[in-house]
Amino acid sequence: MKGWAQNPYSETYIAESSRLIPLAIDARRHRFPDELSYHYAPLAHEAIEYNEDTRQEILTNYQQRAIGI
Repeated sequence: MKGWAQNPYSETYIAESSRLIPLAIDARRHRFPDELSYHYAPLAHEAIEYNEDTRQEILTNYQQRAIGI
């Protein structure tokens, strides 16, 4: 699909960039276990849990996957 942007974001790029959201939600769930946790529907099919492995994987160079609007 051609759009107005020279390099539009692909669905894969957006999905990879968005993995930070459920990671942050789970980190907050660990910090505030009695709080009702937010459900992020777009990546609900992925089980992204806050632990050292996923933290390293997702946060390493995360700024290179930033999305500008």
